[in-house]
Amino acid sequence: MKKFIVLMLSIAIFGSCAKEGCTDPQASNYNTEASKDDGTCKYSMLGEWYANSRIINGNETINDFSYYIITFNPTGTYLIEMDDNVNGYTDIEGVYSIDGTNSSLITMQNTYQNDYDNTGWFINDYWTIFECSEITANAGEFEMTNSNWASSSGVNTYNISVIR
Repeated sequence: MKKFIVLMLSIAIFGSCAKEGCTDPQASNYNTEASKDDGTCKYSMLGEWYANSRIINGNETINDFSYYIITFNPTGTYLIEMDDNVNGYTDIEGVYSIDGTNSSLITMQNTYQNDYDNTGWFINDYWTIFECSEITANAGEFEMTNSNWASSSGVNTYNISVIR
């Protein structure tokens, strides 16, 4: 009888332990065997993202645009397509790198800009390097926060939230 009780207690204790891991099927490290999420899910930034918030120096500016799309390509290049309600269409392209994982550093270096004003593509010196010190992400959205903008731009803080 003692063996039976010990056996039943062992099954109850060890059988009820939930395997921890990433439980989100949209994550790149989804674990089908995990039944308890441990907060380690990782998501790809590749693809097209639509801005739903753009805050510069504490002021929401997303309504200044009819659209604002960022595309991260697997080749390490990106394209920002935007339609500023005042100045019209602008495309910015460049290269990016990401160091680390979630809450990491993303560096976006602009190469060219096209304002569709018949001057064509030109080198954009205005914000050559954009470093976001924090990236927070989940399955369908991420947010980039920058407090290290080039001082000559007049921008002290920049925060952009995007969704798929």
